[in-house]
Parts: sequence; C-alpha cells; structure tokens
Amino acid sequence: MQGWSPGRAVLLAVCLSLVFSTAASAFTVSSFSINPRGSLTQCEAVSGNFTITLSPNETGTLPSVYDGEFFTDIDHPDWSVILFSDGVETSRVSINNKTFFLSSLNMTGSGNPGSDRTLQVSFSGWTLPEISQPTNLTVLSIRELDTTESQTESTEKFLYTPFVVDCACICLSPSIPDLKPFQTDIDENSSLGIDTTEAEAKYNEAQQDIASARARPKTQFAEAYNDLDAAKAAINQGETALDKAWAESEVANARVPINNADAVIAWFKGNSSTANNPDLAQIIAERDLAANYLSAANDEITSGNYSAARANAQEAYEMGNESYSDALHDQDASHCLGCDDRRFLIPYIAAGIGVFALLIAGIVWWKKRPGT
Repeated sequence: MQGWSPGRAVLLAVCLSLVFSTAASAFTVSSFSINPRGSLTQCEAVSGNFTITLSPNETGTLPSVYDGEFFTDIDHPDWSVILFSDGVETSRVSINNKTFFLSSLNMTGSGNPGSDRTLQVSFSGWTLPEISQPTNLTVLSIRELDTTESQTESTEKFLYTPFVVDCACICLSPSIPDLKPFQTDIDENSSLGIDTTEAEAKYNEAQQDIASARARPKTQFAEAYNDLDAAKAAINQGETALDKAWAESEVANARVPINNADAVIAWFKGNSSTANNPDLAQIIAERDLAANYLSAANDEITSGNYSAARANAQEAYEMGNESYSDALHDQDASHCLGCDDRRFLIPYIAAGIGVFALLIAGIVWWKKRPGT
C-alpha cells in the first residue's frame, strides 16, 4: 500500500469496524462506471469507479465473518479508496496491488457506531502490453467472502471481463471456416437425389455469419469471433442434416422392393389357386425380415445414429429385393400352372392335326387312282 496521508495511524480496530455487522451482508456495491466499454486492444488505458456501502457498525456485537475481495488483472493498477462517514471524507489510501481486501484497509475516522459509511473506489491501469492471442481480461472482480473456521464461501458482486486483442495483429483469417468442403458435400448428395434443403439453409446461414465477422470493426473483435463460432456451428448442423437426409433416402429406397413384394404377396393370397403356394411362407418371412430392418433403420434415424440407419436400410433393401424376386419367380410359375389345362392338350391337338392331314392326303391319293 502507498499514499497514506501523514499522521494517519494504522488502526486494526478501525479496520474491523468496516466489516463488523449483524446484517446478512457486509457491504453492497453500486454506481459502477468503467471506460472504455466493449472490446479492448493491447496497451489501452482502462479506468473505473464504484461505491461500497458498508453495513452499520452496531455496538455490542462480535466481529463479522464477512470480508470483501477486490481484484483487477490490468497492468500497473492504481487504486484510490476514500472513506466517507456520514457524508464527510475521513480517510483515503492508494493501492498498487492487483488484489486488496476490506480487512486490509486500516483507515481512520470511521465515525461513531451506526454511522453511514461508504467507500468511493476508483482505479486505472492498462491492458496487457503483450498478448499472443485474443483473450478475456478481468478488468474488475468484486467478491464478498464469508469466512468460518471450516471454510470460506464467496459471493460474486461484480465481474467485468472484456475481450482484448493485439492491435498490431488483428486477423480473422485463421479462424474463418472453409465452406468449400461443405459445398462439395451438398453437391454430391444433391446429385444422388438426396434432399439438401436444410443443409443449403445452414450453408447460407454460415456464409452470412462469416460476412458479418469480416464486416465488424476492430473494437468488435469479440463479436466477430462469436460470428465465426456461429458459422462453424451452422456448418456442423448442415453436415448432420446431410447425414440424416442420406439415411432417410436409403430408407425410402429400401421401402420400394418391400412394397413390391407386398403387392405380389397380396396377389397370391387373393387367388384361391395360389393362396396355398408352398413357397409363400418363405417369401413372407423374407419380406417381414426386410420390414424389421427398415423399422430398425427408422429408429436409428430418430436416435441420430445415421450410419447405423443406413446399414439397416441396406439390409432391408437386399432382403426386400430377395423376397420380391422370389415372389415374382413363383408368380410366373403360377401363371404357367394356370395354363396347364390347355398345355396338356397340345400333344393331342398336334396328333389330331396329323391324323387330319393324313386323312386329306389319303382322300387325294384315292381320287387319283386309275379308273377312279
């Protein structure tokens, strides 16, 4: 501590009078003013002030367990603390440490018990002279400490941590996400007939966030980084949307052979001559297994497991195709069986035609005999 007024004794008893209280809190904080506000650059002057209202000093009470901690991380801090008792300045001190406590302010002239006591606190300093990358700087932190024999609890009264950047090298380029891979993924999926509507919306959103970051002034460097974080989040969401749309497309493709198999199975069941086809049970079992895979694929989509959904959809597609292929084969065979009543007559018809031809030939030969 520095700057004590001449003749002011160091009185520990007065220090305790600042934190004695029967109230539920040792002090309140008000009238904050910090300049400048918003993002800062390195080596920038920072200042601020605020008011501490101390709890009344009651007589006949034990020392309070409450204390106050004041902290700043600015470079070369300079604190000024002025004590007012019943509106009259009674003492002031200067402090050059980054941290000080109410219990360390051994200030004189605290007034009588029950006096209205306030501290007018001001501070100044500089932002960090050298930083390797943008960072948050604690310009001011005020905490109330409740200390007992077993532990210390703290209550945050005020915290201000603006963003600080290197004014010599403010460059967003390394943090700007590359949209080209995302665009390529969109184009590839679109060429396969996959719905890319949601992904395209996220692409536009990311593009707008990047443009916003680039357009911001240096004083809004923190906001620019927030824009870039939003752009990255939009890209991730868009890639997830593509993954989901791909899985949904695979499910839709797998549903086609299953529906085709259903149609042929319905044909079998709708004809009395084919309803008892011995192969129908196997065809239905294949179809049901395909449907189970399809249901599992839908469940995986709901759970967000899109790669597993695609794997199940592929199984459904292959099993559905197998069921449909077997059903078509048996349907063709059944069609032929429907023609068997006519097919078994073909040899007899052919024989009849042959007999008829021989008969005609015999008649012609008989007529051409000599003397006929």
